[in-house]
Amino acid sequence: MNLLSALSLFATAAYLGSGIKVLIINRRAHINQLAFALDLDLALWAFAAAFIYGARSPEEALPWQLAFAPTWHLCFALAFHFCALIAALPAPPHLRVPRILAIYTPAILMTWLSNSYRFTGFVHRGGYWMPTYRGDWSYWLFFAYYAVYVAGGLALLLRARARSVDALKRRRFSIIAASFAAPVLLGFGTDTLAPALGVDVPNLGILWILIWALGMRVAMTRYGFFAPLHEEIERRVAAESRLADMGRLFDAFMEHSLDGIAITDGKGKLVAWSCSMERVTGLAAAEALGRPVWEVQAEFADVPDRAALSRMLEAEVRSALSGEHRPWGSRLSEYRILDRAGVGKYLQSATFVIPLSAGGDIIAAIVRDVTAEKRAEAARMEELRRLDDAQRFEAVGTLAAGLAHDFNNILTGVRGTVSLLRLGIEDKSYVRAEELSGGLGLVDASAARAVELARQLLDIARRHASGARPVVLADAVRRAAKLTQNSLDPSVTLDIGPLDEEAVALAEGAEVERMVINLLLNAGEAMTSMRAPGEARGGSVCVSLRRAEACLLRATEAGGDAISGFWCISVRDEGVGISEDVARRIFDPFFTTKENGKSSGLGLSIVYNIAKRRGGFVEVDSRPGAGAEFRVYLPACPR
Repeated sequence: MNLLSALSLFATAAYLGSGIKVLIINRRAHINQLAFALDLDLALWAFAAAFIYGARSPEEALPWQLAFAPTWHLCFALAFHFCALIAALPAPPHLRVPRILAIYTPAILMTWLSNSYRFTGFVHRGGYWMPTYRGDWSYWLFFAYYAVYVAGGLALLLRARARSVDALKRRRFSIIAASFAAPVLLGFGTDTLAPALGVDVPNLGILWILIWALGMRVAMTRYGFFAPLHEEIERRVAAESRLADMGRLFDAFMEHSLDGIAITDGKGKLVAWSCSMERVTGLAAAEALGRPVWEVQAEFADVPDRAALSRMLEAEVRSALSGEHRPWGSRLSEYRILDRAGVGKYLQSATFVIPLSAGGDIIAAIVRDVTAEKRAEAARMEELRRLDDAQRFEAVGTLAAGLAHDFNNILTGVRGTVSLLRLGIEDKSYVRAEELSGGLGLVDASAARAVELARQLLDIARRHASGARPVVLADAVRRAAKLTQNSLDPSVTLDIGPLDEEAVALAEGAEVERMVINLLLNAGEAMTSMRAPGEARGGSVCVSLRRAEACLLRATEAGGDAISGFWCISVRDEGVGISEDVARRIFDPFFTTKENGKSSGLGLSIVYNIAKRRGGFVEVDSRPGAGAEFRVYLPACPR
């Protein structure tokens, strides 16, 4: 055993290992079977070379040379056939057998000619026994055979690379072409050029071809070559043009999809990593492919213990691929990651297991970057909260003008009573305590009325509502009507219709008052500021409260209980009315038909949200020019 013999045995093991791995990935695919045959041929050639390198005499080397000569010539035919398959060189069905014969017949002829005519014996070169051949016409015939097969295979690979629109495929073709060309050039240098120049070097072609085997291994592990999905598409491309279109569609989809796509093989290792995944994570496909999916996912997870997450994900992936259970199904999950640059991003993904017709399962995931949507949603909610607060104080400001009259009347009464009391005390006209007590009672009643008005204003302006409690709706409607009365235009008449005194519903703080105030103010504007120029202003708005049986479907959608019944607060006006297209959006936040700056568009949205939060809903009945009726349904509760 010498150095070259040991290297040849190592090459034998490397070729066999590569071939076995290809079969493990997909033993039924034609391309995988051909790759295994090529690796097996190279392994046999390397095995024979180990004994030829270690021979102590020509007699020891001769049996190995004659027995394994076919592997040397068959290698180039297998390599060309392999290049034709992966380059998707089409062949009509009636030409498939002739093509096989055309590829392999020259190899058989070269083997026969080599053993029967060309081979002349052995020469001691570079310290080893090497075979020698005739230098006549047969040399040029063999040279042409090798040149055509090698140049043809490289041309097919480079042509396929130039025509491919998939960046991943182009990398795979580049690696395979480079690893194919390098050993051919090196082998030509040591096995042909060196002897011609008189350089004493043994034949090393079988060792140089190990570069190709290593290149194939890189293409397998890093770029998903021979993986089930890619191989199935490429194998059928050579046979059926319709599936060729499907293959091109898949490649284009992978490259141009706005959503990220990741696919694993049957062992959970990544075999597909789309361009969008590269943009989202900052991880290039060359770095991701061949790695376990749980390792890559844990690398970007925004968690303190990534190792523990990786172990948990590995257990789930292996369990799913073994068929024990399906932990994801088609459920959409959302999580936060840190990309390669350390930037936090929010992703949504749907992960699912795909059973293959050839047996086994793979895992696919569709990933969407929703960072912009999450930020926009957070900004929208903050804007909604800010404008909601602004709307509350807008309502307070609207009511302030009307309430100022009430406060002025209260204060006028207080000041007048105090003046009379002071005058009576000074001229001693009040001689009995009952007379003083009567005046003080008037002051106390006025102060209590002022306190109640202030409390109601604070309830409306309060940001954090109090806990839900039973509210007597009739009292709430009266308070809202009283607060709004002086804020309405003088041309608007407010009528309070029948109010069922038994009506009780659960609410927080002054929610009911806020709903009624918003509806009354909206009705007032519909009869005044929203009238066309020159049109008569004013009209009547009526608010009432009654028992109602709501639609079961509407009650269920709102979260209420249709069995216990509903109370209906109705606000009906004689305003401009609402068109059908506007009615569909009237409860949307920030939607308004008023001029810019005159309304936040939150009034009716707040009414809708309060009713929905309490398990109720809102209906509107209107048409242009015929006024509108808003009906708020709230679930009834025991008094």
